[in-house]
Order: sequence, then C-alpha cells, then structure tokens
Amino acid sequence: MTFWLIACALAAAVAAVLARPLLKRQSVPAGADHADAIYRGQLGEVGRDLERGLISGTEAEALRTEIQRRLLAADARRRQSGCRKAKALPSGWPAAAALMLALGGGSVATYSVVGSPALVGRPHPQPAAVAAMPAAMGDPTERAAALRARLEADPGQAEGWMMLGRTYRALKRYREAADAFDRAVAVSGRAPEALSAWGDALVLAGEGAVAATAREAFREALEKDPYDGPSRYYLGLALLQGGDAAGALQAWTDLVALAAPNTPWLGRVKDQIVQVAQRVGVDLATLRPSAGLPPRAGMGR
Repeated sequence: MTFWLIACALAAAVAAVLARPLLKRQSVPAGADHADAIYRGQLGEVGRDLERGLISGTEAEALRTEIQRRLLAADARRRQSGCRKAKALPSGWPAAAALMLALGGGSVATYSVVGSPALVGRPHPQPAAVAAMPAAMGDPTERAAALRARLEADPGQAEGWMMLGRTYRALKRYREAADAFDRAVAVSGRAPEALSAWGDALVLAGEGAVAATAREAFREALEKDPYDGPSRYYLGLALLQGGDAAGALQAWTDLVALAAPNTPWLGRVKDQIVQVAQRVGVDLATLRPSAGLPPRAGMGR
C-alpha cells in the first residue's frame, strides 16, 4: 500500500511539472535572434568548408548535427530563462487537467499490469554515445580557449591543432586560425591537408588575396597530394590576381578534369571558368586539361 501511495504521489508530481508550461503564459525568448544567427552562421561555415574540401562529408554531417543540437539546447534554455512579450493561453487549464489525469492514471494502470515493485533496481550504464561526448559543449569561444590551453600543454597533437584552426575559422578569427594551422603543419611533418588549410586561412586573413606565403603552402601541398582541390583552386586564383587569366583558366580546367563528378564544389568552379573566359574572350571549347595530369581517381576534397 505504501508503494502505491508513493507511486501515485510521484506520478502527480511529474504530471504537475509537465503541465506547468500549459498554465503559464506563452513567451518569446529574449536574444533568440542573436543566438540563432550565430549557430546558423556556423552551419554556413560548415557548408563552405565542405565546398572548399577542408572537411569530408562525414565530418560536415557530424558538425551540422552538433550545431543543430546546440540550437535546440539554446532554445530550451531560453524558454526556461528570461522572456518578453507574453500573452495568455486560453485553453491551458483544460489541457493541463487532461495531461495530469492521463499521465497519473495511465502510469498507475500500466504499472499495475507490467510492473514488479518487489524487484530491486539495477544501475544502468551510460550510453556509449553520451559517454563519448565532450563534457563541455558551451560557447565556441570558451571551447577554443580550453582546447588551445590543452594544446599548449601538449603541443604534439596535429589533429588537435587542425581542430583548433577550424574552430577559429568558424569564429572568423582567421589570423588565429592561420597560426593554429601553421602549428599543425609543423607537428604533422608538413602534411598536405595541414598546408592546404594553412594557406586557406592565410587567404581569408588577407581578405581574399593569395599572398606569397599562401602560394608556397599550396604549391607544397600540391606536390605532396596532386588531388588537393583547394590548393589547385587557390593557385589558379593567384594567377588571376596576378593578371594571368589564361593561366587561371588552365589551372581550373585541370582541377575540373581531376575532380570526381559528384564533387560538391565542381559546379562553382565551372561557373567561374565560364565567367572569366567570357570576360577575357576565351572560347570555352579551346580549353583542354594539361598533359601529364594524374588519373582522375576521386578528387573529392
């Protein structure tokens, strides 16, 4: 009998908590637009990183999932904190009463059929996916600072510096992103992916100008990995910025020839080829890939 009294009391308490929002006034969260803009901007950065080949499709999907999770979490926190512009919910009491009756009565009825109050409970292990998640999933700026502190204490982690660089890049802190990728270059033994990411950050920090240091990074990356799409693209852009439109068109034609047909950024490169060719009066039919290119084998990043 004692068990059932406790069970009924708990069911009523849970029902009251769940019904509480129905009895309150609806509201619009303060600062919602600002938080949404930040996270939606990060979603845009993920898309641009994918187009530039800086991250794989799997990484992009994981990042999008995490950002969307933060959007939902931020919305939940806003709903529980300060609000503005409230208006009454006319049908709150009937809905709340129905919820309390359904939850309380349903819980007791269900447990009376399938429950076993005499059994001793067992602790449940934390799901692996939850256990593997980082403990702190808060503000990106704070996470970047924490990650940098860990890397300064243990600087030999190339992937850590790459992650820090991508985080700074998403925050539009391009100088710091370039510094982080520079550290990744050194720690990784000048891996082509790190070189390409370093050059990309230098271009962004230079407001689109492909300066000498970035050009050298792209050339070295391309020597080590002839399928590095961003390096080929930016070297073509450097030629265009230097007044060599024909050289840029050749570099991008080679890039298209090497790219897999389903590469995300392929359409944009083709559009740029058309625009530059029209501007300088080059017939698209005359553009041919350079001799001696490696086989097409799946350039996708």
